[in-house]
Amino acid sequence: MLYPTGIFLIYLFIGAPLFSFSKLFIGYRSSLIFLAIFNLFLITLASPFLILLISLQILLMLSMYFLIKQYKFNSNYAWLLILPLIFLSGPIFNLPLSEYFRKLFTGITFNETPFKIGATFIVLKSYISLKQWIKRDKILIIEALSALTFVPSLPAGPIHGCLEWENNKFKKKGTDYKIQNVLIAISRIFWGIASLMVIAPLLASVVPKDPDSFQQIVLGVYFRFISLFFDFSGYSSVAIGSAALFGIKLPENFDKPFLATNIKEFWRRWHMSMSNFIGTYIYKPYVRLSNNKRLGIFIAFIFAGLWHEISLRFLLWGIGHGTCMAVTIKNSSKTKKYWLINRILSYLLTFNIVTFLSAIATGYI
Repeated sequence: MLYPTGIFLIYLFIGAPLFSFSKLFIGYRSSLIFLAIFNLFLITLASPFLILLISLQILLMLSMYFLIKQYKFNSNYAWLLILPLIFLSGPIFNLPLSEYFRKLFTGITFNETPFKIGATFIVLKSYISLKQWIKRDKILIIEALSALTFVPSLPAGPIHGCLEWENNKFKKKGTDYKIQNVLIAISRIFWGIASLMVIAPLLASVVPKDPDSFQQIVLGVYFRFISLFFDFSGYSSVAIGSAALFGIKLPENFDKPFLATNIKEFWRRWHMSMSNFIGTYIYKPYVRLSNNKRLGIFIAFIFAGLWHEISLRFLLWGIGHGTCMAVTIKNSSKTKKYWLINRILSYLLTFNIVTFLSAIATGYI
């Protein structure tokens, strides 16, 4: 998290009611401007680098919108918004000049917060927001700024555009603070904090730091992946519950992924907002052009791997998932014979594949 839990809870339980009630007196858009400014102030305290990144992304979004709308550029130019990922990951990131700026920003961040925390999510949210501007033929600058700067969803998503903030102004007044909705949101936040700060660290503490046997490596691989789930899903639960207090409905990110019996089902349950991004903006456009589903899903997961980090480890992760997804598409027929045995074997195979690929991507093996 960007701040200690206490400061974050103050932000929620003071900021959310003020935002909701201010809509009644100064209007929704003015309240949104105030919230965006407040978020920018907090982000500046936590990581000044993110302010530069958000400013760059907003500038790129405006430039691309006018080029596409006014000068009839191909809408595929919107992909230029992901250029910052090239500079934030991979070989360029490790150049001496990059290291100088990295040390500079790391030194002035709050409590040594990683200076680029949440940067990859900011980039993808910028891309989605720009596509939504183009589709609606309208620049939703305040809504986009609110989406990019919303503090609870900065570290780990979920990935979304700006329409969640645009749609909120059409909600019936007084629906944000029904007691049932508030209690559900608060429960979601505290479950997320428990997952993030209690369960995930407890599981991670079991992982051998320097495994010296095959048994220890196996133990570390499994506990590390399960810990990753509680860490990642904890961030998502905090973000979704927090947004609900502000009257914003963010997309779900996890749906019992460890129950998946094939890779395709796993990605319908794990990091669902990322899966939706891959399907909407990479897989489907490619398939419309080539009519090749297997190659399309393979390419999409190569992108997903390099989005995490431009490195050999995540390239292998993308190749592994892309290959398994392509095979799943090819052999999607189901058999009723021995269905229980097939289901158990499919479950074990899926869980072991995703665990092994996660261990490669995170550098554990």
